Amino acid sequence: MTFFRAGSESDPIYCHINESQDPQMREAKEYVERTWEACRDYVDPRLPERALTKTKFHACFWEIYLAAALLRLGLPITREADRIHPKNHGPDIQVGNVQAWIEAIAVEQGNTTDAVPDWCFGEGREVPDDEIKLRLSNALDKKLDAYRKWLEKGVVLDSQPFVIAVNAGLLPYVHAESTIPRIITVLFPFGFEAVLFDLCANKAGDRFFTYSAHIQKKSGAKVCTSYFDQEETKGISGVLYSAANAVIRPDVPGREFIFVHNPKASSPLPRGFVPIGRECWVEGTELDVRFVSPSPLLVS
Repeated sequence: MTFFRAGSESDPIYCHINESQDPQMREAKEYVERTWEACRDYVDPRLPERALTKTKFHACFWEIYLAAALLRLGLPITREADRIHPKNHGPDIQVGNVQAWIEAIAVEQGNTTDAVPDWCFGEGREVPDDEIKLRLSNALDKKLDAYRKWLEKGVVLDSQPFVIAVNAGLLPYVHAESTIPRIITVLFPFGFEAVLFDLCANKAGDRFFTYSAHIQKKSGAKVCTSYFDQEETKGISGVLYSAANAVIRPDVPGREFIFVHNPKASSPLPRGFVPIGRECWVEGTELDVRFVSPSPLLVS
């Protein structure tokens, strides 16, 4: 059974990809169908129906893209029929029995005064960095709440690693980032990049990052941007980040992934758990970000 269906589609992205004769959209549709076929036994079988719902297509695409990419990398994703808990009673992806749980979320623009603004074509504007970080933080908080509920119900155990997989592929300006990937500045208290300057010698010194543990919303409320410094997040083993979508995506699924280990995790995952993209961990007092080299067979 195909992913795209004839019906009363209400998601505008779904409709455009499904009906457009534009070559780029036709290629995107074919890609989604191939991805669905590759992972359909490992994800919620209701995803094609859910994708019809208003604004839900991208979230459903993220689930199948994530599952297909991880399967391609050789992770032992558990088939839907063999899961400990049915998908509607637990996280999106079960790895092994249970090496890890992975819960996916697609970030939305928001609808408050702190929402990420739409593109301003033909005119310059400052990248809405704080607004994007607030949306990322909101997504992480939602899935932290879900994790707590599953923990209380015994769906997941505190001895089992738990990963939040965040996708921001539909946010305007999301690819306009500074030196450190934006997701890292939500998980750790990195502020602006700065440089020491010796006025007497007229010489620039070392570069460094200012400390910033909060973002202030327009209402005046402060939102924490040191997610992994909080005691309540120790059950989160890591965060996997992507900004891919059905149309704009890398040639190799997962090449854009950033996997950030929680240094205070109660159930940490080994380095290389996601063997592609970039991996981030804390070594002593230093934050290390490195590119992961997957098997040549996976990038050919």
